[in-house]
Amino acid sequence: PKRRAVSEYNWQVGMTGIKPSEENFLHHLRSIRNFQLGLVVDSTRKNRAKETNDIGEIFELVSKALGEFDFIGLLERLDESLVALQFILGLETRDIVHTKSKQSGGYVLVKSRANNFKGECKLVPKTSVSRGVEAYFGASEWERNNRGDDLLYEAANQSLDRTIDAIGRSNFDELLARYRFAQALADMKCQPIFPCKDNGHVRAKKEPTSECFL
Repeated sequence: PKRRAVSEYNWQVGMTGIKPSEENFLHHLRSIRNFQLGLVVDSTRKNRAKETNDIGEIFELVSKALGEFDFIGLLERLDESLVALQFILGLETRDIVHTKSKQSGGYVLVKSRANNFKGECKLVPKTSVSRGVEAYFGASEWERNNRGDDLLYEAANQSLDRTIDAIGRSNFDELLARYRFAQALADMKCQPIFPCKDNGHVRAKKEPTSECFL
């Protein structure tokens, strides 16, 4: 949840042009209440996910959310999540090998009504986390407002572990090693060509591209 909050703030800085400062960062964090839980519960429970601090109700919301999904992956355990999903869906290793969709701290192509949907490149910066922001992450207010996200994250972690156990550790480790070898090969051989250049200009369609153009 903390990593997602930092990433979202970086995105807002890039998209809206707000000044990156500790004050603005803290203002953003104080507006967050169980964001991820609110995304996975059904629409009738979304408001309760953001409003409640009752631990019993939060447990119930997380339990119902998990029951409505066959699988929830974790970005922090992306390799394991992809391989588990591969096994569940009966996919091949080649089906889960991927390239990055954007570069951290780089430009992204944004199409909106403001630019007549032609697209413009905007920089998503990597902002530093100050001592004040770190302190807020450890404060009771953050914990109270986001205990649903923390519980969901922990439950998803445990669910992934149980899925791996059900697959069989030795079988899973073999699939994981095969995927990591293939992914490393793809990273070495295929350098994605992003729609935005390093200087912030939109890449012309007539420019040379490769099969890795995203």
